[in-house]
Amino acid sequence: TRMSLDVLALEFTDMQLKYSKEISAFLDKASAFGQDRILVYLYKENDHILVGDLTNELQMSTGRIANILKELERKGYILRVQQREDKRKYEVCLTKSGENYSRELYADMVANHRVLMEQLGETDGEQFLKLSEKVLRFGKTMV
Repeated sequence: TRMSLDVLALEFTDMQLKYSKEISAFLDKASAFGQDRILVYLYKENDHILVGDLTNELQMSTGRIANILKELERKGYILRVQQREDKRKYEVCLTKSGENYSRELYADMVANHRVLMEQLGETDGEQFLKLSEKVLRFGKTMV
């Protein structure tokens, strides 16, 4: 009913406010942002990608992507290679060092999520996964 949805929304909002510090701490440990997000994406999804496609896939501004890629290149984690067909376009790929570091980042993320799943147990973990996917799919429509 309408009233129960209002009550649920209110309770969820209050819970979010009450645990905001804990939520932030968990997301910092279990998620990838900025440089790490790009590295994990390249490791898991697409080792060679055009810079423009990376911008679209990760929903980050071109300026932010450019700054991050410059820093990752300086650290030796990626290479930017100019395309032969279109000299205005650059492809990004991981170096061996970048691949190793990205693999570690991904493994750490999985380990942190495993701890969460252990706390939830198998049944609640499966339910959490289903609900999370539903929430994240909905969130994608709001971007």
